[in-house]
Amino acid sequence: MEPEKLAVSLASLSSAEDFLDYFGVSYDPEIMAPKRITLLRNFHRALASMPEPRGYLAYKKALNLAYRDLLIGNNLPLASSNCAHCNECDD
Repeated sequence: MEPEKLAVSLASLSSAEDFLDYFGVSYDPEIMAPKRITLLRNFHRALASMPEPRGYLAYKKALNLAYRDLLIGNNLPLASSNCAHCNECDD
């Protein structure tokens, strides 16, 4: 797939499930429902570890790795937020 076409296709995807469907990755909707952000974070990490240029197959591989990591619990830890100590947004 040409990079321009891939970029256009990726821009049209709006959910983790859209990515999984687009790349033909089988998934359990009940597992995915509470873990969408985790999957996308794992996907970003897996994709970043792959050499450029990244084509369709690299994206698909990264998404498969991300979903596998999600299933086995190999996830990035969430960074703590300082919002509990901040009141700048309280307008």
